[in-house]
Amino acid sequence: MKGKDEREAKKQREKGFIAYKEKNYREAADYLEEAAHVLEDFDLLARLADAYSLLKEHQKSIEAYTKLYRMAGKEINDSHVIIMARMADEALRLNRGKLGLEYIDKAIGLLPLMRDKIRAQELKKVLAEKKQEMIDFEKRPEDEALDEILKQGKVMEERKCYSEAIELYTKYLSMEESGVVLYRRAECYKEVRRFEEAVEGYLKCLRPKSDLNLECTNNCYYSLATCYLEMPNFEEAIKACERALNHCYNSARRKKMENCKKLAEERQKVCLLHSK
Repeated sequence: MKGKDEREAKKQREKGFIAYKEKNYREAADYLEEAAHVLEDFDLLARLADAYSLLKEHQKSIEAYTKLYRMAGKEINDSHVIIMARMADEALRLNRGKLGLEYIDKAIGLLPLMRDKIRAQELKKVLAEKKQEMIDFEKRPEDEALDEILKQGKVMEERKCYSEAIELYTKYLSMEESGVVLYRRAECYKEVRRFEEAVEGYLKCLRPKSDLNLECTNNCYYSLATCYLEMPNFEEAIKACERALNHCYNSARRKKMENCKKLAEERQKVCLLHSK
C-alpha cells in the first residue's frame, strides 16, 4: 500500500512541476501539496513554497519554507540562509514587518556557521539591504500601513484565503476601529464555519455608532441570520431577519430576508415537534 501511495505521489509531483512550468500556479500548488503529504522531497517543497508565493498565499508559503528549512540538513549552507530570507519576504508581504525582521536576524546569525566564507560575505550584503527595507517598512506612517493591510486583506478574501484575510483584518482592527473591517472579518469567519466568532463580529458591527452604510447593515443582518441557522439558533435567526426587514426597502433583498425567516420558522417548528 505504501509503494502505491508513493507511486501516486510521484505522479502528483510531476503534474505539479509541469503545471508550475506552464505558470498554472493554482494547479501546481494543489498537486504538490498532495504529493508533499507522502514524499520528503526538497525540490517539491521549494516549488510548493514558490507557487504559494506567486498565488499571494504568503502564510502557506512560509509554512512550506519552514518545512524546507528543516529538510535542508544539519550543515549550514546558503540554502538555509536563502530560505530564511524568503520567509522574511513572505512575512513582509503579509505586512508583518516584525516577523520579517526576526527571520532576517536569524539568517544573519547563520552566516558565521557557513563553510563557504566568500558566499557568506555576498549574502551578508543582501541581508543587510533586506533588513533596512524591513526597518523602513515598520517606520511607515500609520495611515499608509493601514491602507496596505486592508488592501492585502481584501486580496486574500477575494482569493478565498480566509485564514490569511482574518489575520490581516485582525491586525488592522488592533490599530484602528472600523465597522466595515469588522464586517469583512465576520464574513471570513462565516466562510470557515467559525460561526460564534462571526456572530460576535456581526453584533459589534451593528452597534449604534458603527460606520456601516444601509446596504452593509442589511447584509450584516442577513449574514447574522444565516450563522444562527447553522449554529443552530432559530429564535435568534428569526429576530435577525425581522430586524433586517425593518431596515430593508429593496424588494429583492426583502424577499431574500423573508425566505430566510420562513426557513428558520420551519426548522424551529420541526425542532419543537421532535422535542415533545
